[in-house]
Amino acid sequence: MGLNPNPKHRNLADMSTPPPTFIYTPQEADTTVTTPIDLSDGCELSMRESYFQGRIIDFSLNEHINHHHPRYPYVQNHDVARIDCCHSEVHRHQFYANGDEDPKYYVIRSLKNSPDQQSAEKIIDECYDHCYALIMSNWEAYLERWDSWS
Repeated sequence: MGLNPNPKHRNLADMSTPPPTFIYTPQEADTTVTTPIDLSDGCELSMRESYFQGRIIDFSLNEHINHHHPRYPYVQNHDVARIDCCHSEVHRHQFYANGDEDPKYYVIRSLKNSPDQQSAEKIIDECYDHCYALIMSNWEAYLERWDSWS
């Protein structure tokens, strides 16, 4: 006899167990390109894009200051803000002058519900232009926020 001899008994799924989530791991890239962009005196954006078959499969847009910054000549490549696609999410980090990182990062797009690797890669490729525009239009605000927690 089974769990319940009653023919109306249904073996229901255990809803207390969370469904498995997709974990995105970028595959080996055909090409990786790193480009620095000077935003202002001592503030720079380092862009890294990894491509596979002409599509961006991984990227990092990292705003940082260096020793050319007029207020912080002693600083060497200190992170200000970063947008990347680690941990199965496209998200933005905020850093502060005292060395701390905001414990809450801002999710731009999750990859955890992607059905497969190709779908996640497509999302990353589609998000890149939006993320680039986001950091280029807000880099001064990120720098002010970085400086406010010194």
